[in-house]
Amino acid sequence: QQELFPRMQRELTPKGYVGFHLLRSDTAAEVEFATMLWFKSLDCVKAFAGEKYSTPVISEKAKTLLSRYADRVEHYELSGSSFPSFE
Repeated sequence: QQELFPRMQRELTPKGYVGFHLLRSDTAAEVEFATMLWFKSLDCVKAFAGEKYSTPVISEKAKTLLSRYADRVEHYELSGSSFPSFE
């Protein structure tokens, strides 16, 4: 969170990146993360990820920290949203 997401903000905002959600689930065996990256459009995702945009873009450093990761990503269009404040 301290390195990757600030770098993405700097480098990808001009390419349509608008933010992220990082979900965490602790189990007895491992800690699982689900990452949702938000872009203005699928065209922006393609500009970032390239022709094989359903293949995850994972840095070499991140690969050394993860025991496993998905070999395919899903893309969705936001069709509704409501999120309360936690304040």
